Amino acid sequence: MLGTTETRCCFISDTKIHPSVMGAVGKRLKVEMKPLIWQGVTHFICSTELGLNTIAAAMVVVLKNDYPEITLTFVLPSKEYTVFGSKQEQDYFAGISQEADEIVFASARATGQSVQNCERYIMDSTLHCICYAKNQTRARRAVEYARGNGKIMIEL
Repeated sequence: MLGTTETRCCFISDTKIHPSVMGAVGKRLKVEMKPLIWQGVTHFICSTELGLNTIAAAMVVVLKNDYPEITLTFVLPSKEYTVFGSKQEQDYFAGISQEADEIVFASARATGQSVQNCERYIMDSTLHCICYAKNQTRARRAVEYARGNGKIMIEL
């Protein structure tokens, strides 16, 4: 994976972010990402989770215009993993993944724990974590895991 733990940032969120707050979340994300870039965080790590990860991936692509040193890495659970969601969401991921500087697989084979292993792989590989965990228990557990492992947390 590109960079070092100290220069990487990941994202944790509820799977779905309500459309009424999506624009505000995107604006706040941009506000929070710029100071990280100024501090030397140049590698942004996203999963295929819908929600903040897909917003963040698009934001990295936009910010690359002003900060060409930043990179986008997608971490997928395994090579066999299929992105779930509507046809529109699958097409969106297929398009945004073309902008990735790197695609990494968290494990060689798919298992029943592939998605959770992927989340932990991402969090264990980064120091910084931006989160939006309002509704889903799984996202809140991921935030607790990150905090418990000394990650620098930014809550949107």
